[in-house]
Amino acid sequence: MRLHLLTTSIKWSLSLGLLGGLVFGLFLIHAKMQAERAEEEGGEKAGAQTQSRANFVSLEEDEAERYGLKTEPARSVRWYPRVSVYGRIIANPQATAEVRSPFAGTLRAASGKSWPTLGQRVRAGQTLGWVDVRVGPEVRLDLQNKLADARIRQRGAEEEIKIEQERADSLRRVTSQEIISRAELDAALIHLAQAKTQLATAKASAGLWRKALEEVERRKEDGSSWSQPLTAPADGEVTDLPGRLGMSVETGSPILVLVDFLRPLVRLDIPPEILALGGPPSQCRMQIAECRMQNALGSLAGPAPRVDTTSQFISYWYEINLAPVPPRSGGTTSALWRPGMQVTAEVRGAEAAARPAVAVPAGAVLYHEGRSLVYVRIGPEKFQRREVHLLGQEGDRWIVSVRRGNLPIGVAAEEVVVSRQAQVLLSKEFLAGSADND
Repeated sequence: MRLHLLTTSIKWSLSLGLLGGLVFGLFLIHAKMQAERAEEEGGEKAGAQTQSRANFVSLEEDEAERYGLKTEPARSVRWYPRVSVYGRIIANPQATAEVRSPFAGTLRAASGKSWPTLGQRVRAGQTLGWVDVRVGPEVRLDLQNKLADARIRQRGAEEEIKIEQERADSLRRVTSQEIISRAELDAALIHLAQAKTQLATAKASAGLWRKALEEVERRKEDGSSWSQPLTAPADGEVTDLPGRLGMSVETGSPILVLVDFLRPLVRLDIPPEILALGGPPSQCRMQIAECRMQNALGSLAGPAPRVDTTSQFISYWYEINLAPVPPRSGGTTSALWRPGMQVTAEVRGAEAAARPAVAVPAGAVLYHEGRSLVYVRIGPEKFQRREVHLLGQEGDRWIVSVRRGNLPIGVAAEEVVVSRQAQVLLSKEFLAGSADND
């Protein structure tokens, strides 16, 4: 019995000892975690203070002038949420023209000028070349037939006049004696006038065909020919040139094709949610996907005859009128708006609600480590770096969100931002930060 009590006493003592050791170990672990958490919080506070200090940079007035810093106040605007849409440039049928030969003949260049070349830009009404008209035997035979026909009609008209004249004279005699009414004489005089008109027309036609035949015969004897100019019907660039210098062509033969690439046509695929807010926009600014700096304003021309089967977007045509591009060497232009290129645009519905925003110059926005930044002048020689959320772009300005509270995010209306050489402040701030860390 005593042995059993002793054994039980030893077991309880060991259990209590193990439990006490476990509690003590948990206490030590908790104390260590509290110390580490306090150390981390202290580091975060220090980092926040360092970051807060790093958001500011000072620059002397003479330094600002030397670096060429410019400032400009931000403007309050109303911003409409927009959706990015995509499209493609296609050839504009209304900006395409074809030049054909009006007569059969031989092509030659204009005096003092060369024959048009591929890629050359021409103006409406510009003389592209000449066609030395070729008159063949069939043309002379046709002129002879038409002249003979005109002379036959002339002789017939002369005979008709004689008959109508005699009838009118006889009716005039009996009418004066009041044997018949005046109405028959009036009808006869009308027929006589019509016959005289037909005779005059036949004489003029015969004279024209006779002169044309004489001119053809004369040019056949001295070896000369007519020449007709080939003029450009519209502005454009030569994209196809089947006609060559010295080539013999027939009437209606194609000479060249002109396309005005300064009038492109864009097919935009617009999502249904935009169309539900009042239909497609009447105008929207779009840009080439490969070159963001090439943007232009497009005007709605009408719906395209298809719907994208995959996205269920509805296509619309937009016409663009670009400013003329100065020609480079060889007479070609450097316009990038060519059929087949991808374009992007930001559109909004006509009934979309507006939200307050701020417009800053495009040169005020910097990009660093994936963030969009601006520098705001908060004093005569002090600037603060702010992170901004870009909502969109209008012309040469970025639209950014309005600043809320005291956080270094966003820009308030009328705050002065650095619009030029802002990267100088960014470099100066991070150089100073690296020096402090060293």
